[in-house]
Amino acid sequence: MTLAERLLRLACSLLAPRLRDWGEAMAQEAASIRSPGAALAFALGCSGWILGHALAHALRSAVSPPDIDPAQTQPRQDRWASRDVALACAVAAASLGLLFLSAAGAPGRYVILNLTALIAGLIIVLPFRRKDPVEAPFIGVVSITVGLALLLTAALGDAAEGARRWVSLGDVVLQPGLIGLPFLLVAFAGSRDILTTTGLVLGAIALGLQPDPAMASALLAAAAVATLMKPDRPAWVLLAVALACFILTELRSGEVAATPFVNDVFRTASLSSPIAALAVWSGTVLLLLPAILGLCRRRQARAAHATFGATWLALVAAAIFGTEPVPLIAYGGSAIVGYLLSTLALPGKTAPSRRPASATSPQTTKTFTPRNDCVDRFAKPAALQASLLRSLPVAFAFALVACGQVTEPEGATAEVTLPSANTGLSSARTEVPKVEQVGVWQPGPDGEQVPLWPTAVALAKPDSGDRPEATGNGSPTVGGRKWHWATYVTRPTMTIYRPRSQNTGAAMLVLPGGGFYAVAMDLEGTEICDWVVQQGMTCAVLKYRTPQVWPQENGRQRRPEVLLGLEDAQRAMSLLRQRASTYGIDPQKIGVIGFSAGAYLVANMSNTVERTYPRTDAADEQSSRPDFAIVAYTARMLDNSKGRNNLQLQPWVQVSAQAPPTLIIHAMDDPVDDIRQPMAYALALNDAGVPVDLRVYAEGGHAFGMRPTTDHITTDWPDQVRDWLLSLGML
Repeated sequence: MTLAERLLRLACSLLAPRLRDWGEAMAQEAASIRSPGAALAFALGCSGWILGHALAHALRSAVSPPDIDPAQTQPRQDRWASRDVALACAVAAASLGLLFLSAAGAPGRYVILNLTALIAGLIIVLPFRRKDPVEAPFIGVVSITVGLALLLTAALGDAAEGARRWVSLGDVVLQPGLIGLPFLLVAFAGSRDILTTTGLVLGAIALGLQPDPAMASALLAAAAVATLMKPDRPAWVLLAVALACFILTELRSGEVAATPFVNDVFRTASLSSPIAALAVWSGTVLLLLPAILGLCRRRQARAAHATFGATWLALVAAAIFGTEPVPLIAYGGSAIVGYLLSTLALPGKTAPSRRPASATSPQTTKTFTPRNDCVDRFAKPAALQASLLRSLPVAFAFALVACGQVTEPEGATAEVTLPSANTGLSSARTEVPKVEQVGVWQPGPDGEQVPLWPTAVALAKPDSGDRPEATGNGSPTVGGRKWHWATYVTRPTMTIYRPRSQNTGAAMLVLPGGGFYAVAMDLEGTEICDWVVQQGMTCAVLKYRTPQVWPQENGRQRRPEVLLGLEDAQRAMSLLRQRASTYGIDPQKIGVIGFSAGAYLVANMSNTVERTYPRTDAADEQSSRPDFAIVAYTARMLDNSKGRNNLQLQPWVQVSAQAPPTLIIHAMDDPVDDIRQPMAYALALNDAGVPVDLRVYAEGGHAFGMRPTTDHITTDWPDQVRDWLLSLGML
């Protein structure tokens, strides 16, 4: 069964029984489509219709209760289903998050994974829509379980820059605190027994040990509101522990990773387009709407709604005033599933009995006890229990995939672990926690880092302004190892590496990628220089100014008027030529290699004669054009608005007949920049009379660097570069 079929069959479980035949027809149609990409697109479109229909049905049910005996009709206020409204708001907010990701230019897999998380969460939650899981001792047992799980995460979870708040299950990375704690905090408002309180205390201790500042702030806010609403002993105990946890977390925690479309979402949205900004702010308001409506309309359940609002308001505040992800809006499945689970703790609408009492049958009275009520809710009817038992394992497995950040869907460019019998290499890419810390990137002892610009020169700042430079690790892993980047760079540098033995006089400037959000300093920087110096060449890694968001105009990405990375690259090339004698370089043998965003800068350097900044000193009298250029998995070259069969370059990509000889390297299965990007550039160079070589490989994906894996490209392309340089007379 293909991914498209699985997606449709899971989505069809949300349909009313009378529409299941339509769902089955959709699944069969998806199975008949040969192209995996077209089948997935069809499945996503159908799933959107299904979600819309299910949402409309839920809203109708929330507003218009079913016809029942008037004697059994509940008061109007009790018929208003907070849980249904919260579910509707969750679907709407997550949909606006998908709109933001699309409008801001996020990779397509981000959109697919957030949608997958939304569907998985609904599959888990909807069976309990008319059941109340917040019952003692059930909720107490769940609370203890979640608390112990968080303690285990703090002790044995994945470590990243001193934090342990994630758990890896294969290639899937989960954040247990974000998934389970919001539900327990809202449930605490109505169930304050010793088990529930103990579980939350254990969770608070775990947050302090991990540490997790965002969840610690949510815990403190929820505990404070719960104490204000009902100041009993459990509430005071939880508040004291939450305050201690918050203080400990603030003392121990560093800054989280600034990952594109995950962190700094409000700033990114405002810089991208009005549509993206509107989607983010509207979705944020929808997150809090269930609490506002509940406080206004559900007087008997104000504590639950107030705690719900405090929990998610604290997480939203951490995103606005800090660098935490925006729940449901930013890329990440754990928050989506966690929000949906927390709606279960809000008041639901219990289905009334429709069978009238018989006038002749004897009336029996059943004594209410928690045990009998639990039996009534979960053991009857047997069909519902069996259905839940069948659906929950599937939903749980689906949720694991959604909450993690798997690289690609089946049928597209999914990469699986495939060890080699001879080398033990693997092409698998495992998601790991991305953690950032304040600090300036520093090279190893064999590198000499030099500033690009005189201190007195006032440089245009990146989008982060005066924010201190930071370093962090990226995700997923490449070649079984993490890779690291630098960002918030305001004073760019280049780091010089000298050849260890024979010096050919040639030099190579390395421009790492990073989507103009960061600079991948090792994977596409220092590790490239390790190979370059072995060929007898001098190598220079450029740490250029980032981040710089490309704005959106009429739904299309637009190049910034001043490209900071290009200014830094031109300056670095000129400095290398000016200091050629110092570094033992032939000024006529200085080339450049770039990866992804860095490859785009290489193309600009190659085809630009004029300097893009005012002359600073004597170094700027030297040429900034390279003598040879290597472009690896290039980006932002093709004008996609002209149709898929078009190979026309973007208006801002100008090709010059004076461009240097160019070697282009790309993989056919690149999920970020498809093969038409390098093809368009290669054809344009060829039409201009520029010598160009294009090396295309069947597999390799994106951002492979020089780390050996089972993909042939990773071990072959360095040899291709060497042979090409020899043919040019550079070696």
